[in-house]
Amino acid sequence: MTRITDSHYEAALAAAIDIGKDEGTSAASWVFDGNTDRHVYAWYLSGIEDGDPEVLDTLPSADLSGQWADGRTPHTLLADVASEISDDDTTITAEMLLGDVTTPAILDAYETAFNDAVCDAVAATARKMLA
Repeated sequence: MTRITDSHYEAALAAAIDIGKDEGTSAASWVFDGNTDRHVYAWYLSGIEDGDPEVLDTLPSADLSGQWADGRTPHTLLADVASEISDDDTTITAEMLLGDVTTPAILDAYETAFNDAVCDAVAATARKMLA
């Protein structure tokens, strides 16, 4: 049976971060539309830069609840991570990752990367539109 090694763990963290960044950047694209006023861009930019909870709470956040039909759950995330780190010599499954002591760190890495990417993408869009 394959065991989760330190190199698997590091690869799983990197994969979770990459997935979180991609999904966070995608989610950020829904914050503004073609009719957004300049003051809204300025409000978001200022709030993100200042860490204002009123602004940050309006942004999309990582959601692993699975409450929506196609929503993420810890299992679906770990399945994607497992497929990223498996190779011809070693097969890692979501169940192996889900039962491992490193699971919370992998989930946290995804959530942090997602939330950071949302903030970065929204701030970049606001800066561009205010320039």
